[in-house]
Amino acid sequence: MTVRLRSLGGAEAPPSLTLDFAVFALFDEPARRALGRVVLAAIPEPLTEAADQALDAFVDAYGVDRDALGRILKASRFLLREAAKRDLSLDELSSDAGEVAGTPRELAEMLIGIYEDARQRVRREIVMDAMGDHGSVLVGVDWRLDALDRTSHGNAGGASVAWLTLRYQDGAREARLSVQATPDVLHELRRACEELTRSTT
Repeated sequence: MTVRLRSLGGAEAPPSLTLDFAVFALFDEPARRALGRVVLAAIPEPLTEAADQALDAFVDAYGVDRDALGRILKASRFLLREAAKRDLSLDELSSDAGEVAGTPRELAEMLIGIYEDARQRVRREIVMDAMGDHGSVLVGVDWRLDALDRTSHGNAGGASVAWLTLRYQDGAREARLSVQATPDVLHELRRACEELTRSTT
């Protein structure tokens, strides 16, 4: 039977999806209840070291077969990421989960239960990727406050000087830029950030 999913834009579900979801039946009840956490850990693209660690911890804690867990993660990750890319509603995802042959109700409920978190994670990726297509992307800020006393230019009288280190992503390269700022410039930066924050909420 042909199964078409909203998560795939109306395309036919790959047969492997049904087969991979069917592995869920091999897990006992405690493993089924805890599965959502490890599925969420596996949402990022590319997969992170934290996801691998979560997978290993799940195998150790619940004694499940690693290959079987990998198949469930692959299927769940695929369906959730595709649904998130298309910004499907919970009802639409629920319908898709019900359409996938062999998907137990308990598994469908797990997917629905973590969908909002998964959608937010995928959306952040989309935003970062879209920004990265057009230049460097600021990903973090570190700072420290210093006091200038005696300098080669004269006595600064303990004036406050801030160090700001901007961490940014430039394609696959991570880099940092450190700048110094006086309190006046920090106030100007704060006003700009407050205005930007108001405009984006």
